Amino acid sequence: MLTIVDERTIKPVQVYASSQAKREPVDWAAENAGPVSTFPLWHTLSPTMVEQFQREREANGGLDITQVPRDLSVVAWYWRCDRGHRWRETTYSRLDLPVRVGPTFRNVRRWKSIAGTRAACRKCVLEDYGATYAKCGHPDLDLNNVNKPPRVFGGWCGNCRDSRPLQPGDALLVDYAPPTSLAENTLRALVRVQVPLVTPAEANAVRVRPTAWGALHVFPDMLIPSKRIAIEYDSPGEWESGLSISLPGTG
Repeated sequence: MLTIVDERTIKPVQVYASSQAKREPVDWAAENAGPVSTFPLWHTLSPTMVEQFQREREANGGLDITQVPRDLSVVAWYWRCDRGHRWRETTYSRLDLPVRVGPTFRNVRRWKSIAGTRAACRKCVLEDYGATYAKCGHPDLDLNNVNKPPRVFGGWCGNCRDSRPLQPGDALLVDYAPPTSLAENTLRALVRVQVPLVTPAEANAVRVRPTAWGALHVFPDMLIPSKRIAIEYDSPGEWESGLSISLPGTG
């Protein structure tokens, strides 16, 4: 999968095609286009794909999709779904017709089956059925993991866990944290029943901009990293104080 830049919109356009698809739509159209309705089966195979192709008619050399062979694999055409997602793909790949693999047929790709249509857009499927990570709330971009209903994986996504620099508002685990009170531990156990708190062994601090005394992190009593919520509870005794909730990194 390649990423190119569409000069008209200055937005990256994903290319879902092999290196065999070297021809540009405009060049192929100028040299090979026949009359409209040369390949009329498109309208019966997938009217939604017809619409996706026609939204990018200018980028596709001004062609009607019925001028394009169904099995053409040397041109990555432009497509746009009704949510505005744009990408490039061959007509052969786009239709994803069942093909023979040995003695059996390979069915339509699973992510299209989850979406319920052969004309599904990858980004729409990820938005509607993609997995997320419980600790950070970030999406998983692997189409193999889409599901109905969407899955929630435990832990952090790879970027948060391995390579992403810490930003103000991020939760983290540090070696030292102030001691906790019995009231705080009791409250944490009660709240965890209803909301996805992390344990102090998973994260116990929040990264902040340098404070007046030079600290780079603070120690809220409870953390919900996926919602970027930190809870500070102050107990002078018999549960007499309230909860103060702040949203790290929002102001």
